[in-house]
Amino acid sequence: MSLKQNFIYNSILTISGYLFPLLTYPYVSRVLGVSNIGICNFVDSIVNYFILFSMMGIGAVGMREISQHRDDIGEMSRHFTGLFLLNLISTFIAILALLISMYTIEALFLYRDLLYIGVCKLFFNIFLIEWFYAGVEDFKYITNRSIFVRTIYVILIFLFIKNASDYKLYYFLTVSTYIINGAINIIYCRKYIKYSTLKGIHIQPYIKPFFTIGLYILITNIYTSLNIIWLGFVSEVEEVGYYTTATKIHAIILAFFTAMTNVIFPRVSYLYAKGEKEEFWEKIKNVVEIVFAIAIPLVILISIFSPNIIHLISGDGYEGAYTPLRIIALLILILGYSQVLVTQILMTIKQDKKLLFNSCLGACIGLLLNILLVHRFGALGAALVWLLSEITISIGAQFWVTKFTSFHFPWKLFSKYIIAYIPLTIILLAIFLYCNYADFLILCIATSVTALYSLIIQMAFLKNSICMHYINKFISYAK
Repeated sequence: MSLKQNFIYNSILTISGYLFPLLTYPYVSRVLGVSNIGICNFVDSIVNYFILFSMMGIGAVGMREISQHRDDIGEMSRHFTGLFLLNLISTFIAILALLISMYTIEALFLYRDLLYIGVCKLFFNIFLIEWFYAGVEDFKYITNRSIFVRTIYVILIFLFIKNASDYKLYYFLTVSTYIINGAINIIYCRKYIKYSTLKGIHIQPYIKPFFTIGLYILITNIYTSLNIIWLGFVSEVEEVGYYTTATKIHAIILAFFTAMTNVIFPRVSYLYAKGEKEEFWEKIKNVVEIVFAIAIPLVILISIFSPNIIHLISGDGYEGAYTPLRIIALLILILGYSQVLVTQILMTIKQDKKLLFNSCLGACIGLLLNILLVHRFGALGAALVWLLSEITISIGAQFWVTKFTSFHFPWKLFSKYIIAYIPLTIILLAIFLYCNYADFLILCIATSVTALYSLIIQMAFLKNSICMHYINKFISYAK
């Protein structure tokens, strides 16, 4: 399957992972209320942190190993089984740790009913094996399966979630998507894995990168998922509701870049392993251009219209999420570029130790700022912690990339985009200040203006090669 087809399928897959819950979120947030939403997100963030412990570097290592050995079924099967066995061991350790925490930490004991549901999510996460399907680039199957399961999820939410007391059922239905997806995935993988050829399975070769890359991922999440946990401990559950509402909006946009990264990584890893360095760097530069072309106008749009976005999705009572969303919107650009540096360059050239060092630096900043800001400023403080930590990570990643390769931050290209979008910022501010329409209508107007302006500025000034290719293709098709 071509890279373009993979990207389309994985974009649909990744975005649907956020879009389908967002279809239910306006309904659920109104029915359950900010407190119960905060409770569910607090518990889920704890479970997700244990999932991080259970997965560590399996996702990145697995994707890299499978993509590099996909031409040899026997070798691919051997690597898959070794990685799965390692993940199985780490998951059982994580489950045991979670069960102990539920009965030794008083704040968690209060939510043990929800945490039992979370244990199911932790266990069935083993069987998701998304890293395997990314490695073999079978995004069509995984996308079709995910959309089917998520459609059922949306229907069940509207059928069974009727009042505020249904928050436990809501969380169970959310976790059930992991259970069903995991069961289907592990069965379908037999299409690729030949168990009869498996001999001499070992987990030792993966232990070092499992912990090295895993610690990087784990530490990086100190200032993302840990922010929610910390908020739950030192602030009110309402603040958790504000923060998670803001991050949910951001996650949908970031999903696009994650989809692009997950598709590009196996391909660039394959190219690098085969010694095709020129094509490798050409793809890296193309991705950076796309990040700037998409992220910059989105940051402007979301930053200005965050009150309208939050109010449209969640209704009244979520005003505390307005400013956090404006801060978090900047992460669309920062994380979009950072994913290129970390996932597509440093992981591909196997600079795992540098990734770990870099994440430790960001984690130290995140921990310090969590202590200083979150207790005092709540959701606003958590958003600032995330932003400043990611800036630290991005600067560090650029330092290591520049040191080991010839790739520098494209300041000239970045400045060109910033200048090009100054007029759009002025136009959108005028719409925000002087157009007193309903949220949906004003967002439609603002989005249409942003899209039209981006199209014109690409054709007249920026002339991004990839964007122009698709613009010309669309014009030819329209004719």
